[in-house]
Amino acid sequence: MGTLQKAPRVRIIRMRNVNVTDATGLHVLREAWRQCQKKGIAFILSGAHTQPFLAMEKSGFLKSLEKENVFDPINGALNRSREIVTGEKN
Repeated sequence: MGTLQKAPRVRIIRMRNVNVTDATGLHVLREAWRQCQKKGIAFILSGAHTQPFLAMEKSGFLKSLEKENVFDPINGALNRSREIVTGEKN
């Protein structure tokens, strides 16, 4: 595998298989978000189940994210990603 020549403009975190999260999981998500912020990469969250969503909300992490970058189904996240990359609204 080679290295990317160009940094990605969008990172989608797909959480459909994460049923439960704890402080460690929240810390990892927050660090991934911070790294994206430093590098100018849009951070999109998709498909969080109830418990992880409530944990992210209670911890204040969801306040860090822009509401237009949090989606339930992946299709919304993919459409938002296209908007960011192309600059066009669907």
